[in-house]
Amino acid sequence: MSTRALCSAVVLAFLALTLLAVPARAAGGPTGGAGSQYLFNDSLGGTANRVFTFGDPGDVTYTGDWDGDGADTPLIRRGNTFFLRNSNTTGTADAVFSYGDRGDVVLVGDWDGDGRDTLAVRRGGTYFLKNSVTTGAADAVIGYGDPGDVVLAGDWDGDGTDTLAVRRGGSYFLTNAIATGVADTVIGYGDPGDVVLVGDWDGNGASSLGVRRGGTYFVRNSLSSGNADVVFGYGNPDDTAFVGDWDGDGTDTLGVRRLAAGERGPFPLAVATGSSTQLVTVTAPSAGSTTAQLTAWQLGPDGWTAVLGPVTARVGAGGIGAASESSTRTPAGTFTLTEASGRAANPGTALPYRVVDNADWWVSDTTSPLYNRYVRCARGTCPFDERAGENLGLAGAVYDNAVVIDYNRGGTPGAGSAFFLHITNGAPTAGCVAIDRGSLTTLMRWLDPASAPLIAIGVA
Repeated sequence: MSTRALCSAVVLAFLALTLLAVPARAAGGPTGGAGSQYLFNDSLGGTANRVFTFGDPGDVTYTGDWDGDGADTPLIRRGNTFFLRNSNTTGTADAVFSYGDRGDVVLVGDWDGDGRDTLAVRRGGTYFLKNSVTTGAADAVIGYGDPGDVVLAGDWDGDGTDTLAVRRGGSYFLTNAIATGVADTVIGYGDPGDVVLVGDWDGNGASSLGVRRGGTYFVRNSLSSGNADVVFGYGNPDDTAFVGDWDGDGTDTLGVRRLAAGERGPFPLAVATGSSTQLVTVTAPSAGSTTAQLTAWQLGPDGWTAVLGPVTARVGAGGIGAASESSTRTPAGTFTLTEASGRAANPGTALPYRVVDNADWWVSDTTSPLYNRYVRCARGTCPFDERAGENLGLAGAVYDNAVVIDYNRGGTPGAGSAFFLHITNGAPTAGCVAIDRGSLTTLMRWLDPASAPLIAIGVA
């Protein structure tokens, strides 16, 4: 059994998860991140050519084409009041209006194809769409998907009108009409742990996919599975990046949001939150520390607030940093939290959850194509070296309940496998993050797949 396999938690991983495009303007949702400084680039790659400030560092922000001039600009949300600016320059709001309730989930899109972006609010599986950036009642009300779905918005067919898509695990269901009904298209792209963006990268009028891995972006120019057409770098790995057409030329590019000089963000470390509205931070005082602090954060109408913790967490015996199959370090970085499992029953999480037995494994065999994946097979019959894998059903009580940390979900051999958030036994781990049983139960009940939760691990 490998060193890393000792940390294998009882969790479900899907063998062939794929990702769909997250639309421009951060999937129609908030840009994420913190800071009043925006750095926009009118081309793919290179340095920013538009730098300006707007609002406060803790504001919830969105971008959209509010006046129909073809250029996307920022909007600030404070409660159910919205402050929009019609140019990518430093200044105050050009218009202020109210829509929906403080607790609503807000999406941005051009719902009627008039060239102007407006708002929609989501309440469960019902959407209230407004076709002007003014105070007033919804112009259209539709139902789509289920209340727990991750919801995206984008122009999937290039007809000029944004519509909805929902994500369920590795499946994405796109509709091409503002109406209740079934999906028109299902596609996939990238690896399960990728941050996915969508924009009209080539100016053809239709959205297509891009995935982000650190500071590198892999862009595809058609709404289909396949390899990237363009690869480029932009910004820093911890930047929150989002997509928009900043100069109105019909082609989407990237922007990032950062803290301006003297500003302090809400989190103890820099995090690229993207369109996620739930975040777990794990911070250690030094790279070699085996004890850290875990805090859970929720994005609400007035910004990010702590909803759990800080609680004491145990991390890898080798501390926090660059992980590998032969080390006991907890990986530093930001990762998605998409699924959970355990020897015990579901404690109440909305994440996909599997109860495992002694035919359930996590593969740490670096020579296997199943590396860093869940597999179910009877002992002695598995298509990998069982000595380099964890029999999940025979794991101890620390794995009664656990959440997978989506590190190296693409399965790069030797980069490390089987990293989870699980119950602590009071000792350093072999690379996982472990907290007390009660706090883990509370955390798992809070995690909502519709909020695209993330975990950020680092030194602060």
